Amino acid sequence: MKSVKRISFCLIIISCSIFFFIKGYEQYDIVVQNKIIDNPFSIKSIDGYIFIPKFNIKRIIKRGTDSDILDSNYVGIHDLSGELNGSNLIILAGHNIDNVFGRLHDILIGDVVFIKGDGYDRKFIVYDKKIVSEYDFSYFKNRNNELVLITCDKKGYRLLVFLKEDL
Repeated sequence: MKSVKRISFCLIIISCSIFFFIKGYEQYDIVVQNKIIDNPFSIKSIDGYIFIPKFNIKRIIKRGTDSDILDSNYVGIHDLSGELNGSNLIILAGHNIDNVFGRLHDILIGDVVFIKGDGYDRKFIVYDKKIVSEYDFSYFKNRNNELVLITCDKKGYRLLVFLKEDL
């Protein structure tokens, strides 16, 4: 009986250690990205960043949505997206985790999102949200000066948040 208790205790200690390591990494990642974003000299070396004031989230934006980018907790520029400083539709994707787009489900109509980079500072306002199939690209047609944020909702579905630029 004592050995079972010891094994259980060890497993609890190991589980707690893993949990705190992962949480510590997430906090470290936030600190590193914020230092890059807040350094005026490094902004020239990144594509830009997104700032969601409601949740106090700043994330670096990189081109692409492959696992190397998204699993590194960056926000990715979708292949169908226009440029961050252009007038075409901007499509950004991020993982549904706390320090990226995990709170996107709580964003409301009228909330503000900023896209910033070298030489541009754009303000967008939320006007709609939809849950769609991961294969439904019909919402990306005929939109200018708009931003769409994408994250997972549940298996096979995506949350889309639609924003218009506040010109």
